[in-house]
Amino acid sequence: MLFNVKADSRKVNKGDTFFALKTIMSDGHKFIPKAIENGATEIVCNKELCQEYNVNTDVPGVKFTFVEDCRKYLESYLVENFSQIFEKMRLLVVTGTNGKTTTAFLAYQAFNRLGIKSAYVGTIGFYAPQGKEGASGNTTPDLCDLYEDFVIAYNQGCEIFMVEGSSQGIVQGRMDTLKFDYAIFTNLTRDHLDFHKTMENYANAKLEVFKALKADGTAYLNIDDPWHKHFVLEENTNKFFGEAECDYQITNIQNSMKGTSFCLNGMAFESPLIGEYNVYNLSPIIAILLERGFSYEEIRQMVAELQNGEGRMETRHYKDNLIIVDYAHTPDGMEKIINAVREITPGKIYIVFGVRGNRDRGKRPEMMRIATENSAFAIVTMVHLYGEEFDHIAGDLTEGCQADNYQVIEDRGEAIKKGISLLDSQDTLLILGKGHE
Repeated sequence: MLFNVKADSRKVNKGDTFFALKTIMSDGHKFIPKAIENGATEIVCNKELCQEYNVNTDVPGVKFTFVEDCRKYLESYLVENFSQIFEKMRLLVVTGTNGKTTTAFLAYQAFNRLGIKSAYVGTIGFYAPQGKEGASGNTTPDLCDLYEDFVIAYNQGCEIFMVEGSSQGIVQGRMDTLKFDYAIFTNLTRDHLDFHKTMENYANAKLEVFKALKADGTAYLNIDDPWHKHFVLEENTNKFFGEAECDYQITNIQNSMKGTSFCLNGMAFESPLIGEYNVYNLSPIIAILLERGFSYEEIRQMVAELQNGEGRMETRHYKDNLIIVDYAHTPDGMEKIINAVREITPGKIYIVFGVRGNRDRGKRPEMMRIATENSAFAIVTMVHLYGEEFDHIAGDLTEGCQADNYQVIEDRGEAIKKGISLLDSQDTLLILGKGHE
């Protein structure tokens, strides 16, 4: 099966159809000449917007299809031309604040290790059965990119596809047209309130994937998270995992430098992944596999082999110290990783972290409090400015902070060097905020 649909003029190849989508950031009608230059033989666009941008619509060898709403037309086009993919390939979506990437990527590994070809797309890229195929510009790619990944996976014989459902991606329609066989809710904590304004709006955005569950699909919900009830829909088959009494109850969590052991419904598992939160990431995957008929022994052996994705609790040893790189960029994410490493660190904990510019400013003082209260020394550094001055970001973090166990070093490389220089013996350095980046 070929995929010749593009909404990014830079990705157009000879013979492609280019959809001139109007988005929050730009208008594809501006890039119609570039799409034609790159070989597009059909342009789907709005006639009035073409006139507004003085686009020449009389180009030899190029068909112009004029529509009122390019986005709606694209959705219909994709469903009409590629719906057969989903007759043979199941879709698994993971949504929540923290754990989306890890859970979806672990599911991708798990199915492949058990002989079921699978693919994954999310924050750390696009992975097919043989490994990484490419980077991903967004946690949830836009429709054209997403469907192109589906086609690649389909052509490689995949039976299941894992995708992360980000709240912004959902609101922006990047998952429209999709119906899911499995939907996993990890947790909900403060994030993206610069975009959603309220936690209720944030939760309602994520609720959309549960509304898109197939009639025979299943939702797996973290019962220990207070927001889980928000995602329980009467029309869905809902199953729960967590330490409270439920369908898949977690017990006997034990952490060590070598990983984590735990029980799920009395079945014992050992994982090389560090931290209680990774038990929560693994549990819905185990539940799905058990329900698909895999034996406990098959799953137990597989769980013992799974690894985190790039920049997710990624460890390096330095002398007898541990350095961990992680994407944690919310107060909850930071607190969870600190709690996890505290259990396995005989010495001191040091932290290098920062926050993204022009994002939810309200969480900055809380992250600074968590960093200084839970480490011997914290170093504030740059993550992404996104148009905001670093001094302004650092000011938000440090204003009102009563602690003195921190330093601001704008250059990230120098900040990391400083963090490493602090390590003595059996200490842990957490480098947070960028992860795989």
